[in-house]
Amino acid sequence: MNIRQFRSDQRGVTLIELLVTMGLLSAFMVLLTTVFTASVDVQSESSSYSSAISDGRYTLARLAYDIRRATAISVPAAAGDEDDTLAITIGSTAYTYHIHDGRLQMNADGVSDYLTGQRSVVSDVHFQLLANGSGKPSVRYRFTVTGTDDPHNPSVQTYSGTTEIR
Repeated sequence: MNIRQFRSDQRGVTLIELLVTMGLLSAFMVLLTTVFTASVDVQSESSSYSSAISDGRYTLARLAYDIRRATAISVPAAAGDEDDTLAITIGSTAYTYHIHDGRLQMNADGVSDYLTGQRSVVSDVHFQLLANGSGKPSVRYRFTVTGTDDPHNPSVQTYSGTTEIR
């Protein structure tokens, strides 16, 4: 009688209960995985957009600032000419802007610095020298910045501006 009493007092889980619990846990894990994947995608897309915007705005502001301070423009050479390189002189320092390894690079008397970060690619760079009635030349520039943090959905931003030297 001891053995029968022992068996009837045992508590356990039936196979049905185990299968229902595993099914619910599996559905919960699928839901969590979907939410996690979506949040990683949004973060990646946001980072790509942020890279393109911040690099583009900084480059736009830096070009306008340097062109305003320029005392001479040597490339493009003549009014109406367009080039993928800009060469200006500020005081006695020669500045050159061009694409190098997908980034906009500025050279100032042999010292190089990038105007854009490693998380974005600059393309379609054009500088055009314009003449105006005041006798001071101006430069029209445009470029495209692509944020590379999200390879499946890169953020592409195009910037342009026109600045007159003072």
